[in-house]
Amino acid sequence: MAETIGVIAGLGRLPHALTHSAKRQGARVVVIRALPGAFEEARDMGADEVCDIFIGQWGQVVSTLKAHGVGRAFLVGKISRECFFGEGSFDRRFQEIVAQLGERKNDDAAINGFVADLAREGIVVGNQAEYLAHLSTEPGVLGVRVPTPEEWRDLVRGYEVAKALAGLDVGQTAVVKDGAVLAVEAVDGTDRTIARGLELGKGGGVVVKVAKPQQDPRFDVPVIGPETVETVIRGKGAVLAFDAHVTLVLDLEQCVELADRHGISLVSYVPGMEGARH
Repeated sequence: MAETIGVIAGLGRLPHALTHSAKRQGARVVVIRALPGAFEEARDMGADEVCDIFIGQWGQVVSTLKAHGVGRAFLVGKISRECFFGEGSFDRRFQEIVAQLGERKNDDAAINGFVADLAREGIVVGNQAEYLAHLSTEPGVLGVRVPTPEEWRDLVRGYEVAKALAGLDVGQTAVVKDGAVLAVEAVDGTDRTIARGLELGKGGGVVVKVAKPQQDPRFDVPVIGPETVETVIRGKGAVLAFDAHVTLVLDLEQCVELADRHGISLVSYVPGMEGARH
């Protein structure tokens, strides 16, 4: 009998990719669209059940998963911090979980509070790599253009800064040009960070997106896709780099084609590889 999994879907295309992969592997998929506009094509992707339940109605999310026999759920897609701590219709169960966080209102603490609540109900949050490992990449320059020596230096600087931020659970993206850190990610998210950093750079600039030093593979895994590349293009950036092996790349061929067409270096990065690429 096929396993029934739950997909608690935020914004972006990752829920699409995970559902597609899960269906190909024979799973029965119950999708909870946790935000307005999330995973609108769920039925077209073959989801067996689709329910629109705002994340703030957490008690209903849990009861729906249990009613459909879900033993494992996957948290995929962007659910911003404002959804946890902003204004909206939040049920008592949601409010109690948030209240238990106390002063620890960072992303990891918030998500872990809800993961623990699911576990108490017998629902395990699964590792995204089970269905999305095919979206990770080996280290290397993925397109035609190789960074210049100056850009490699900025990439290394951006990687160090972004890793430090990620270790503090602040953000996972940095923008650097000529050794100067132009922008770092906070609550505004990756695309806005890229846009404001490259605007300050006025042409050129290196964007680096990383995983957290102790990345939890169940959630908040770094993701890039064509939209990320297009944001770099609009800002006239020179390089888009990301953590090899860990980052999930949506539509890799399209990302490479866009980067090549606009003269951007697309780099799946591990520390030390810059020494071999000058």
